[in-house]
Amino acid sequence: MTTSKSPRRVLQVAYDDACEALPAYRHNFSPKKFTQHQLLACLVLKEFLRTDYRGLAAHLADHPDLCR
Repeated sequence: MTTSKSPRRVLQVAYDDACEALPAYRHNFSPKKFTQHQLLACLVLKEFLRTDYRGLAAHLADHPDLCR
């Protein structure tokens, strides 16, 4: 387990781990707007920043470099 205070590093580690552990989509007919990897990484970042979903959306909007 690694520790970091960098949101970028936390997001990258969460995304990489999700890529290894989860399929990209839950179902063949899912909307395919976001992968499960992206969603899990966002949830981890939300908890890391100790914010709600609106706060996370604002944070990601203010830092487009965190989005792929």
